[in-house]
Formats: sequence, C-alpha cells, structure tokens
Amino acid sequence: FAVCIALLASIIAFFCTQRIPFQQTTQHTMGKFKYPEARRDESVVEDYHGTKVTDPYRWLEEPDAEETKKFVDAQNEISEPFIKACPIRDQINERITQVWN
Repeated sequence: FAVCIALLASIIAFFCTQRIPFQQTTQHTMGKFKYPEARRDESVVEDYHGTKVTDPYRWLEEPDAEETKKFVDAQNEISEPFIKACPIRDQINERITQVWN
C-alpha cells in the first residue's frame, strides 16, 4: 500500500510538471530537498530457476513496519507540498476517484 501511495504521488507530480507556470512557481517555493535514503538489505536473495536475484528493498513490502512507515512519512514530507500546489490536483483526484470507484 505504501508503495502505491508513493507511485500515485509520482504520477500526480508528473502531470503537474507539464504546466510551465506551475513548474516555475514550485521552483521558487520548493527549493532543494534531500530525498530520503532507503536502507539496502543485501541479505535477501531469491533463487529463480538457478538465477540468484537480490531484493534489497524487500523490507518496504511490509507496510505496517515502523521502518517502512518512517520512510513513507519522509517521502510524503517532500511530495505533499508539491502535490498540494498543483493547479490541476482536483481534476486528477476526481479522475482517480472515478477509476477506483
């Protein structure tokens, strides 16, 4: 679920940056920010028919874990002001509501 929220925020941010005036406004109000670092856990390795595949972010698949919640909260601190400033946010919200309902 947390990954879905982050993906949704990315989609909204993409649509919002398509409008030049908004892009110029957010550059002045948002400034620079430090994206939260996700811990890499190299100990998780799956074997798919003899091919070893590491999954260093498997820990993010547990939405109720405190570490995942903290990471998502840190992402939201960055993305929420940007999303709230989007001039077409209500239109996107209405469309998503239509699709999900």
